[in-house]
Amino acid sequence: MKNLKTIKQTKMKSIFLAFAIAVISLFTFNVHVAAQYDLGINEEDMPDLSRPVTIPGIPADSTIDNTSKDINERAVKNFQKQFPGIVNPSWYKASDGFIASFKENTMKTRVSYDKKGRFKNIVNYYGEEMLPQDVRKVVKSIYYDYAIISVAEINVNINDAKTTYIVSIQSENSLKILTVYDSEIFSVKEYKTV
Repeated sequence: MKNLKTIKQTKMKSIFLAFAIAVISLFTFNVHVAAQYDLGINEEDMPDLSRPVTIPGIPADSTIDNTSKDINERAVKNFQKQFPGIVNPSWYKASDGFIASFKENTMKTRVSYDKKGRFKNIVNYYGEEMLPQDVRKVVKSIYYDYAIISVAEINVNINDAKTTYIVSIQSENSLKILTVYDSEIFSVKEYKTV
């Protein structure tokens, strides 16, 4: 029984790691596009960010009015139930469903639904001030000379799933993207600054 639990935990960690890596580019480049030039990041180490970043399956410049017949009614109802105080979110049609996006105070949120309108995941984008203390402690215990510049908090609709954090940190010489899950840093992507 214990081995089955360990296998399930390892499998879930692998799923979250794969999902987190897929979100890294969206998070890093969507939230801090302007910052790349201020950091002096070497162009060989970083993709060209002079063009708008697009998410596969999401039209770059088109949103769908939330009264449109193209949005799954169940997705809209689930969104309204989950976020009753949010008025007029932006809706995007993705290849595998729909995404609702909104900003509340300093936090930006993207909620994904499948084609049938069922909740898939939620990603919250914010700064260090909203990062849970235990996650901040994990990051700062190793990278104490780095400043935390942004966070993406990822929650997926899987039983017993834990939150994954994609944390961007910077020092004078580098920008690092950390994936933190279950109080461990699972991956580090580093960009040297010039």
